[in-house]
Amino acid sequence: MKNISKICFLPVLAFAIVSHAAFSPASAKKIVSGIPDELKGFRGMMSGKLIEKKQGASFAFRVDRIMKTWKANKAENARKAVGKTIVLSLEKVSKHHGERIMKNYKSLKNGDQIEVEAFDLGSSTLNVKEWLKKAPVDK
Repeated sequence: MKNISKICFLPVLAFAIVSHAAFSPASAKKIVSGIPDELKGFRGMMSGKLIEKKQGASFAFRVDRIMKTWKANKAENARKAVGKTIVLSLEKVSKHHGERIMKNYKSLKNGDQIEVEAFDLGSSTLNVKEWLKKAPVDK
């Protein structure tokens, strides 16, 4: 009887380990350090998934879609960033929109679909400027 319980237990344990790994943040795609080449000079709107809130004023974000770009955008191949996980910073949020953006950010949870306006302002990450909110749910 002991051998049967071991035989039954091992596949269950293996499934639990694989399932946990499949859904843990460690299995998320590698976070790109810095600004990827295709987003250098970027100014515009993107949507995607909030992967992880970081210590301080930054978060990991998976780019799912480039929604629009502004006239001052210099990133000619921004759509090539779709699928990449990058870091966005909240350190240079517009003062006029800061309170609203920080309130929205605090309400977000890892895994939420979000929309964000991001600018390359010459720092090591893209910066949120005037827009950050949970994306509307598609019906």
